[in-house]
Amino acid sequence: MQRTLLVITIFCFTYLGFGTSEIPQVDLLHQKARSLAQQGDYIQSLKYLNRALGYLTQSPQSHPKRLAIESEIRMVKGKSLNLYQEKHCLIS
Repeated sequence: MQRTLLVITIFCFTYLGFGTSEIPQVDLLHQKARSLAQQGDYIQSLKYLNRALGYLTQSPQSHPKRLAIESEIRMVKGKSLNLYQEKHCLIS
């Protein structure tokens, strides 16, 4: 019984340790992407967002950080396309 409890405890600490070690990296990438998007650098912002999402590939699709990053990707892509269309409508 004690051996089983010890194995479960070690597994939980190991699992939680690996799960949280990636979150600060994801947070940093997400913050950098936001600041780039606010500056209008949508392509670089998307690169950072995609890299952050890459860290969360093993997380469930309902993970709050994953949902936030996916939402941010959609918004940045929309702004990028809008900017592209505005530039090309002015030229045409």
